Amino acid sequence: HHKPSDGAPTELVLRCAVSATSREGAARNLDDSSHHDDDEMLFERVLDDATAEWRRLLHDDLRLEAANWLPSSDGGPGASETAVRTALYHTLVTPNLVSDADGTPPDAFGASSSPTGGDAASKKMHNYYYSTLSTWDTFRAQMPWLTVFAPDVAGDVAQSMVAWAARHRRLPKWLLWDQETDTMVAYHGVAILSDALLKDLVPRSLRPAAHRAILDTVD
Repeated sequence: HHKPSDGAPTELVLRCAVSATSREGAARNLDDSSHHDDDEMLFERVLDDATAEWRRLLHDDLRLEAANWLPSSDGGPGASETAVRTALYHTLVTPNLVSDADGTPPDAFGASSSPTGGDAASKKMHNYYYSTLSTWDTFRAQMPWLTVFAPDVAGDVAQSMVAWAARHRRLPKWLLWDQETDTMVAYHGVAILSDALLKDLVPRSLRPAAHRAILDTVD
């Protein structure tokens, strides 16, 4: 409880960070965002950065014509550009990032996990590790779409799957916070990873591990 004294400022600026790994990870994430030195403008600047990143991901510089093949809000033909962009936004909500700012993945990797240690096959080549992988739901449409609309995201998701498979000797089915729920049947991650490989979204150094992950999964 804070009760300001007479004449004291009545506005508080609170900075916080979250982490899927540890309290120490959250502290590092906070330090990573501390390049905003002016506390009075911190929130606005972080908001501006997030807005700019979403505009980049959604290709805000491109004009999207009304999609006549989608229904509009009144039930007639021709969905608005807003509706189309909202649908595109939904394709980028999940899979979601669960790694820290320095690339450290969740505790499922093990207490001593780091992006620069351990088996080379299980390392990510980028500091972006994704989870919430519902492969049964997404292998037909969302994931192929991301290879075209957001290939950097699709590539990082594929590499995250390879890293997970290097530890579990199979590709994931339905990951939630990097934990396998084993929901749904079959292994649709094979289709997702194969598509990423064919579209050259997996670095050459990780391709042997990607091929091994596919073979281990279907064996």
